[in-house]
Amino acid sequence: MNKKISVVIPVYNTEPEFLQKAINSVLNQTYKNIEIIIVNDGSTDINTLNFLKTLDNKNINIINQENKGAGGARNAGLNAITGDYLGFLDADDWLDKNFYEVLLNLCENNNADIACGMLTRATKFRKMKMEHFKDGIYSGFTEKMKNISNGSVCSKLFKKSLFENIRFIEHIYWEDNPVLVELLLKSNKVAFTQKVKYFYRKNTSSICLNKDFTKEEKRQNDGLFILKQLYNLPEYKNEEEKKVVMSIFIPVLFNKSKYEQDNEYKKKQIVS
Repeated sequence: MNKKISVVIPVYNTEPEFLQKAINSVLNQTYKNIEIIIVNDGSTDINTLNFLKTLDNKNINIINQENKGAGGARNAGLNAITGDYLGFLDADDWLDKNFYEVLLNLCENNNADIACGMLTRATKFRKMKMEHFKDGIYSGFTEKMKNISNGSVCSKLFKKSLFENIRFIEHIYWEDNPVLVELLLKSNKVAFTQKVKYFYRKNTSSICLNKDFTKEEKRQNDGLFILKQLYNLPEYKNEEEKKVVMSIFIPVLFNKSKYEQDNEYKKKQIVS
């Protein structure tokens, strides 16, 4: 098998120690036909910028752009990849050594468009599963969604062809949630395995965990906006598909009490 995998890593003021671990976890994969696309999304931190200058590897392509958020950085990576398959890695996370070998084999051996590893939260003291699914291959959309507990495009491997006409929203939190649902709707089969792990670093300065109150209002507004995007996706075949998506993403994206107070969503009755 000589399928090429492209891994997109958005970078914005990431600590060099974390970024080095992320990059090494790709370079040291048991599967070797991998290119890394690093998108420097307008970093201003001198340590990050100096570290990026030290990277000299034929398998690493660095793209520099003005800040567009994680969505805009991922779009830049998507426009540059040359692989048959695509993975996303956040700059402060890392992977099991055989992560992409296992997922690629699952896709190739089962004619699956997407393969999912186990998303695992890593702290200084322990590692905890963030998802709960059984190993399996699913073709029905409801079955796929019931094995998804969050909207991250990380911890997964996608056929590149799935991303035709699909891109991320720029400058917004939760930008990968509607993209993941679109990909699941578009895919023929999705494989799930607990054999390999994607390690998500619990970093309190990260975009989702930062408790800066000046950003909390934007997080809430963006969460509501993304829920509306999910609700209005034109690819749903029936109301049941829409309901299963809402049942998963309402708790993830928006505070339930505020959601229940939102008259617009009450009128639409997006939950049965």
